[in-house]
Amino acid sequence: MSDENLYARVVEELTTQGPVRGLWAKAYAESNGNHEAARALYLRLRVTQLADERLALAKDARRQGKSESRWREYVVI
Repeated sequence: MSDENLYARVVEELTTQGPVRGLWAKAYAESNGNHEAARALYLRLRVTQLADERLALAKDARRQGKSESRWREYVVI
């Protein structure tokens, strides 16, 4: 998924569900209470968070695939 798609996902998320509370608080604190700066920072932080989650899921899927293929070596049919 491209960065643009991740940003679009975050905007949709904000529209339908609102911000992730803890992440919003972090963005607000790091922006010294500046609402517009906090919003911009929140978008960047949330996109990074989603990208990191996607990478972790991909790694888990690859790892899972490897362990399944190793298990098949031991199964006698």
